[in-house]
Amino acid sequence: VSNTGDIIWEKPISQPVLGKINKIDVYKNGKTQLLFNTADSLFCLDRKGNDVAGFPVALPSKTSNPLALFDYDFNQNFRILIGTNDGNMYMYGQKGSRVKGWKFKKVRSAITGMAKHLKLGKKDYILVTTGNGTVLLLDRKGKSRYRVSENIGDKSGPVFYYTARNIQHSGIFYIDTLGRVVKLKFGGKKEYLPINGEQKDRLKVKLIPGENKFGFFVYNSKKISFYYSDGKKIFDPIEMKNIEFQPNFYRFDSKNWIGIVDNTDQQAYLIDFTGIIKDGFPLTSSIPFSIGDINGD
Repeated sequence: VSNTGDIIWEKPISQPVLGKINKIDVYKNGKTQLLFNTADSLFCLDRKGNDVAGFPVALPSKTSNPLALFDYDFNQNFRILIGTNDGNMYMYGQKGSRVKGWKFKKVRSAITGMAKHLKLGKKDYILVTTGNGTVLLLDRKGKSRYRVSENIGDKSGPVFYYTARNIQHSGIFYIDTLGRVVKLKFGGKKEYLPINGEQKDRLKVKLIPGENKFGFFVYNSKKISFYYSDGKKIFDPIEMKNIEFQPNFYRFDSKNWIGIVDNTDQQAYLIDFTGIIKDGFPLTSSIPFSIGDINGD
């Protein structure tokens, strides 16, 4: 779609896209392509909607996870990593071929969520979680680099990582099945933050620009609350009829904003950290929205 709303091209995809559409420069020539996956295939499309040579790639087994796209050394030597429902992980190069040096050993439980890349000093860590609560920290070849002793089988939803001076003091946040927000240092034990939600609540964690603090969105289908790690509420809970999608976080006009959609009323809201709705909102929408500067002005 153009910046004026005209449809430039369409591409039929037989299954839902998992996660976001990634931009990638396959040929390192300044021209970007679109990279994404479904449950059984990996796609890469050029600017005209055509398949890039080498794509689509049929995955060896089904996945429920979006792909992870890594550029370890910021030199456009991209790696594409996908964890599957049968406990395997497959790594591809940017032209669709399997990476020969990847030696991941299949685990007994499904890979859950998108893999994440952490860099501490000169060492790379690939963070992966499994359905039975194991936390894996791998090297670039898929072999174990650091063992995490704690199990997170009580987690509900994705994990959110943070980094510190070393891997032992780095860790993850997640919400458990009772609605408690948990902080786990990779080299330590679980710590329960003073943020208490409810059963089946979901969590999103963001580092707040300008404050150097983490913000914790705790939400369910009816309301959303926003806290600092010390339990202080950023604003009173916002109640809606039906929240199906996670809130989004934006920063512009020197302010921080939260985007939420009420699916029953089909209304999209943009709210600042004082709980005030931005002028011009709500807008009519039943799906999450994005905010960007299309023309760079």
